[in-house]
Amino acid sequence: LGKLLGRGGMGAVYEAVHLQTGATRAVKVLTAGAPASAVGRLRREVEAMRAAGDHPNLVRLHDAGEHGGLPW
Repeated sequence: LGKLLGRGGMGAVYEAVHLQTGATRAVKVLTAGAPASAVGRLRREVEAMRAAGDHPNLVRLHDAGEHGGLPW
């Protein structure tokens, strides 16, 4: 992960470089200690973005997962 781009109530967004392609991406990570409801909210956000597909007014979702117990 690179520099912090922004922080909100449940997480933070960082600049990142995809190791295989070298492409610059943004990664949203829940902050440690975020309430359990935040995990569900992030999962619903991911599912909504997947359902929307390729829309010109939405950020493209490349992947989602969990690392070290923190969803991204």
